[in-house]
Amino acid sequence: MIDKNKYTSFIKDEETKLIMIKNMSKIQGVQKHFDIRKTDFMNPYEQKVFISILNAFSEEISYKSFGGSEYSERKLFVIYPNYILDIQIPIKLLRLYGNFKFEKISHRDCLGALMSVGIGREKIGDIYVGNDSVDIVIDEDIDNYISQNISSIRHTSVKAKILDITDIVIVDAKTTSKIHSVSSLRIDNIIAEAFNLSRAIATNIVKANRVKVDYEPILNPAKNIEKNSLISVKGYGRVKFISEEGISKKGKYRIKLEFFE
Repeated sequence: MIDKNKYTSFIKDEETKLIMIKNMSKIQGVQKHFDIRKTDFMNPYEQKVFISILNAFSEEISYKSFGGSEYSERKLFVIYPNYILDIQIPIKLLRLYGNFKFEKISHRDCLGALMSVGIGREKIGDIYVGNDSVDIVIDEDIDNYISQNISSIRHTSVKAKILDITDIVIVDAKTTSKIHSVSSLRIDNIIAEAFNLSRAIATNIVKANRVKVDYEPILNPAKNIEKNSLISVKGYGRVKFISEEGISKKGKYRIKLEFFE
């Protein structure tokens, strides 16, 4: 029996800890039954934490991660005994076709459409929004269900098709960059400026565990943010702190932020 508390004691965020404990049951299952187990999709921070745990059992088990491409953000793991050599790819590509010319479709719209038919975020990988189709990486276990149940994104009707993951079309996210001024590089300052909030509201959002930096939950409003950091704020969206562009005449930091459409 694995002492799960021992291997997760270093994790400060309770949600991340629960995810790790749940997936450690997969490791335990492989050890006990000598079979192949699959996790749900994880974000990059969760992947990093889980790999550190997996490596503690490297004498008994091996693992591979799958997300659709080398650069995928969200990936799931397949865990298996060391002697097994042939591992099947456990993900599929859901392609949704629709006429998106008259209604702009966002990543959030696609995610909402999936959740509206009962699909949890943990079963969904990366989402790529194109001009006339959307490619979504999914757990193969839900391919039939989701293709039969999803019929629209917002007000646009869509047709679903399940494809091999090798057919994925990687679409870069559309972004716009702007220069902003902040009194310091604290996370609450940057959030307030990026989303046009008061400093007090931004501080409360951080303390309410609604902010992640490079996918890691942040609870300290005074945390300084480094360049090229991705900031996610629940309920508001994502922004990337690209760089510091010098000091203004009023003594403020000029920073370049990249906003995701």
